[in-house]
Amino acid sequence: MIQHLQFSYLPPLMVYLAAGISGLTGIVGTFFNKDYLDLPAEFLTMLGFWAGLPWALKMPLESWFVISALLAPISTWITLSTR
Repeated sequence: MIQHLQFSYLPPLMVYLAAGISGLTGIVGTFFNKDYLDLPAEFLTMLGFWAGLPWALKMPLESWFVISALLAPISTWITLSTR
């Protein structure tokens, strides 16, 4: 099997390995929070929701900011030309 392994397979395999290790450390972090810090699951869920909210809203708000930035000169020009 090693003879058939191409060098181009290495980057995706490294990504999958990193994702697997990240998953394992996430499990360890959950048990650390639960056992050693004595935090209830409801609190950890709430904390995860509020911590992830900016990333969830990033795409819709970012597109709105881009659109408003593109429309700002046009609206300024219209406002100034009507005076």
